[in-house]
Amino acid sequence: MKLRTSTLVRLCALPLLLTACNQEAEPVELSSTEYESLLAEVVDDGLPGVILWIDAPGDADDYTGAAGLADRGGQVPMTLDTRFRIASNSKSFVGLAAAQQHAAGTLDLDAMASDYIEPTITEEIENADTATIRQLLSHSAGTYDYLGSNAFWNAVDDDPTHVWSAEEALAFAFGKKASFAAGTSWEYSNTNFLLAGLAIDSATNAHHSQAIREGILEPLEMNATYYEHHETASGALAHGYQEFGADDFEDTFAYDSGYGLADGGMITTAGDLAIYIGALGRQDTRLGDAAVAELFANPERPKDGELYGLGISRFSDSYGELVGHGGNVPGYNSDMFYHPGTDTVIVIMANGSDGQMDQIYEALVERTLKLALGE
Repeated sequence: MKLRTSTLVRLCALPLLLTACNQEAEPVELSSTEYESLLAEVVDDGLPGVILWIDAPGDADDYTGAAGLADRGGQVPMTLDTRFRIASNSKSFVGLAAAQQHAAGTLDLDAMASDYIEPTITEEIENADTATIRQLLSHSAGTYDYLGSNAFWNAVDDDPTHVWSAEEALAFAFGKKASFAAGTSWEYSNTNFLLAGLAIDSATNAHHSQAIREGILEPLEMNATYYEHHETASGALAHGYQEFGADDFEDTFAYDSGYGLADGGMITTAGDLAIYIGALGRQDTRLGDAAVAELFANPERPKDGELYGLGISRFSDSYGELVGHGGNVPGYNSDMFYHPGTDTVIVIMANGSDGQMDQIYEALVERTLKLALGE
């Protein structure tokens, strides 16, 4: 296996994509052939497989489609039922679960993380003993990102099938300098969510996957979704493919770069993810009014026009306001969007990453937004 330091579980670069779209958003009528042509084109360009799920107010503007292969080796076609590792899209599940526990009085978002997490961890990671749970979930804690450690990726390469615990992964942030004092700035760090996951575990006396299932998956009837390594797998999971150059790809299906951790542990389908981001954007009462309100109660501002809440982003651009996030882990790309102005849900998934595949994927995201929300 090759070292994958170039791929981190990412924050969706939504403002970057949308800034390039200078036209005003206007409703458009589409035929499914436009989406079908787009899917065929990006597969021809090099993405192994791709899924689009568009849920718009008018049935005529809805579209669901898949193209390419979920498994190149077995020549298994991509379908709407194919499961995906959604990487950092998982963060809002953890943030919402924490907000639900806060509303229930089980977890205090404004308490210190050290109130819930063992000192053997918080005393070894700078700012972990001074940050609140809310600051962890909104990336304002300043902690060092363990995925920035070459030593972590070397360890993954040495044993690619090892199933990581949060404690093992967090050890790669031990002794690393924080970027700023907790609560004084903003910087994306996956360490924050591993710590937040441990805090939920402590507060609920159970792994946080249980809080996610009881508070989110069951109420929304997301029956195709599960937390990797902590719940029973269901359905066929897409193989991911990472590009290292022309005709140089690796199948990352069994390459465990921290699968099943709180910064990116969820596996789902495009349809279930559409249910979720739609419910989140529409403030579905099944998720709890108080909990949903907490998501943006005290947002951080990573850049102009963007607000970052508890694992979820809200921003305005040429399409108006959008709520969403993105995820990238070796071999997998995904994005989820909710557009309040038109009550439109958009989910995009592809089982390819890095090199030209990232460029093809980002172009797919931009072109899908243009098609769905306006030229």
